[in-house]
Amino acid sequence: MRNANLDAHMASPRELAAIRASGVVTDERASYHIAHLFRNNYFPESYIPTVETDRIRDLTRFRIGLGRDVARIKNQIHAIVSRNLFDSEIPQTDMFGKAGLQKLVSLPFPEQDRSILKSHLEHLKLLIRQEEQYSEELARIGKGRPDVELAMSIPGIDFYGAIGILGEIGDVHRFATRRKLYSYSGLVPGADNSGEQVSKHRRCKRGNSVLKYFLCNAVQGAIRASKPNSIAKFYHKKAKQIGHAKAQVAAARKLAGILWTILVSGMPYKEEDPALTQRKKARMELKARATQHCVTTEELNELAANISAKEQVLKRLLPEDEEE
Repeated sequence: MRNANLDAHMASPRELAAIRASGVVTDERASYHIAHLFRNNYFPESYIPTVETDRIRDLTRFRIGLGRDVARIKNQIHAIVSRNLFDSEIPQTDMFGKAGLQKLVSLPFPEQDRSILKSHLEHLKLLIRQEEQYSEELARIGKGRPDVELAMSIPGIDFYGAIGILGEIGDVHRFATRRKLYSYSGLVPGADNSGEQVSKHRRCKRGNSVLKYFLCNAVQGAIRASKPNSIAKFYHKKAKQIGHAKAQVAAARKLAGILWTILVSGMPYKEEDPALTQRKKARMELKARATQHCVTTEELNELAANISAKEQVLKRLLPEDEEE
């Protein structure tokens, strides 16, 4: 659509749910209803991200997937250790550190478990290489961007978190108030009021789950920061009142408000640690200087040929209900 130079308008699927539930639904009827809404200024317009924003979202979401893969493989390695009753042999807090891995590979596992362990470690090695590659790409995107440096002025937000948050927010000026950003992030309680009946506070399941993930991670980073900050103080105060999980969401909401303020005003965070911000910036610039490798068509063709030669192996790995 962008390449066709068309004036595109995207509707929110949730707001068009009534069309789907209206009985007989055909493409012709649906298009008529949508056109009618558009002509009468009732069209539920949805934000269309820029090409650069789409690129950032693709990269950061893929990197999140890498993290989930790492967690899954680590859990499987922990399971191998536990079923062989070697838990006391390895420090659980540092199983994947230098000393922990050396102890792990020296344990007398049965042959089948050693084979599985080798596969898991090879997979971890591949994921580490991919993470480094995508972190370097994100660093090149963030280098020189004033909004990234503004976000990094907040304790707990490094260049990856800053780029991820900004990619999910897009144009911050589309949020007229900070409360709009709270709602978009899924950080407000749900409401279902009728007349004088006021609903109880319930968890809001709508919102951008990826942005909420980045904000909650940033809260944890602020808590671990070496210098005291208002986000960590707010979290600890709320944790005593409502528990750690709800306190994290409340602190993430406070952090979203801080982000909205500094991005709209263009001013760094008032509690910024300039030395810490400079270290974050230096790490980003160091990664950005890494040699960029552009994937060629020849490389993709070679990979496709290798995979197609093992097509039967892929079919064997698929569950029966997923086979074509």
